[in-house]
Amino acid sequence: MSLSLHPLLKQSRRADITFYRNGRIDVGTRIVRQLALYAGDTLGMAFDDDNNVLIYRHLSAHECHFARHEATLFNQHVGQCSLRCNSINMARYVFQRYHANHHVRCSMGEIVEDKTFGRCVNLVVII
Repeated sequence: MSLSLHPLLKQSRRADITFYRNGRIDVGTRIVRQLALYAGDTLGMAFDDDNNVLIYRHLSAHECHFARHEATLFNQHVGQCSLRCNSINMARYVFQRYHANHHVRCSMGEIVEDKTFGRCVNLVVII
């Protein structure tokens, strides 16, 4: 007798960063700690030679204190280490690249040191 099993959960791992269609980007605790991100910092996105998506800290809170920048991080919930930012341009690019509908969930890959951007996190797309 063979059983036909269907998993209830397609993906049980929680995403480290999630892009939403409205431009909201939720950054999880693992990425926040690895990149030493704080509220007020600005998130950046780059691509390496293999066309992988890299996330890095673009500007610190001290560098962008007096100006308004896109993708400025703020606390998602009081007392939690996860952060949130808004960038319709970053979200739009990720949605076009991965042909997603509602949201794109990514897991943290390896950490890459770059001469230009410093410490970057490689993203692995879960969708």
